[in-house]
Amino acid sequence: TVPCQNPACGAKIPLLRQTWLAKKDNKKVALRMIPDRAARRVEFAIVGQNGDPIDFDPEEGTVSRAKVRCPICGGTIDDKTTRRLFREGKAGQRMAAVVLHHPGRAGKTYRLATERDLEAYRAAEAALEAKRRALRDEWGMDPVPDEPLPLMSGVFNVPIYGLTRWGDLFNARQKLALITFAEKVRQAHARMLEAGADPDFAKAVTT
Repeated sequence: TVPCQNPACGAKIPLLRQTWLAKKDNKKVALRMIPDRAARRVEFAIVGQNGDPIDFDPEEGTVSRAKVRCPICGGTIDDKTTRRLFREGKAGQRMAAVVLHHPGRAGKTYRLATERDLEAYRAAEAALEAKRRALRDEWGMDPVPDEPLPLMSGVFNVPIYGLTRWGDLFNARQKLALITFAEKVRQAHARMLEAGADPDFAKAVTT
């Protein structure tokens, strides 16, 4: 999200290039944006999942090539301002929908995010900080990659949005999963050596 720059608005604009959740010949589901102008907030509804018609164009989002349109007031933000807002730390994130998969059924279903989903994400943020501190003390290095990102103009442009290190590319839940995987790989390497595995083999398996 980025804040609308219209002084009379200030809504948090969800940055969506398009709103499709599923786009197949036999299954089309999309998010409908519902502007709540009184609350200056964009709400969402899921359309198409129960056979209801999609009577809007999901190809039309709120951002294209860093140029943003506010669904509340219709105001626009140019690309340079969008990038500046990111660099200044004024961009945010918002969970809009959740993808569900039942192990006994084929396909996916969708629902809007609930407060319980947000609580789970906040719990992941807290767990990340705790595990990150513990692994930093154990390994002597930050488990989240902190090497600088390269800027390859026209190919890899995220540094101009203020994302300057590899760890910036992931949200808290993704970082927690990644450092947990890394922790388990290190543990597997140690156990292989304890079990008498050839060191070169153990290294090849875990790197």
